[in-house]
Amino acid sequence: ASSSTNNAGAQAGILVTGKFHASNQLLAPYQAYISSISDYCNFVWQRGCPAAVAVAIHQTLGNEVSVLTNMIPALSRILDHAATSTTTNKATCQQKLQKAPGSCTASSNSVAMKRFLCAFLVLLGVLARLQPLVLLLDCLQYADECSLDLLVMIVTNARCENSGLLVIATIDD
Repeated sequence: ASSSTNNAGAQAGILVTGKFHASNQLLAPYQAYISSISDYCNFVWQRGCPAAVAVAIHQTLGNEVSVLTNMIPALSRILDHAATSTTTNKATCQQKLQKAPGSCTASSNSVAMKRFLCAFLVLLGVLARLQPLVLLLDCLQYADECSLDLLVMIVTNARCENSGLLVIATIDD
């Protein structure tokens, strides 16, 4: 994935990949997404411009960044470069989650999980506005139900629309 990321970066876009695995369906939901954002963080770190990314994330997500760094530790490395912080519009996030399809998010009463999903959607929008972003999700046939619900949320979310985000998902026969 790192060579693909570097090649895409040279063309003014970033390609990040995440792969679903049959063995992780129940043990590691969202693993492909976490992997893809870690891939992004590594690219930004290697390119030497984590501060600009950190400021944009902090300005948009504010204190909600901790929700993401708990699930995506690689983000901490980038986010430690900015001290700016504002709060996100939690009401908007909650409205989007209530309208989101899928049994995972609809049946889950976990406030922490809803906060993660909202923050993740906002994060994708922020990253894609900074620089065009291609999210390649491989082996979708192994995705757990929660990850599939998140995929639906990503492709139908207004924060990600017109933001420079392209989502590609593959299924192996």
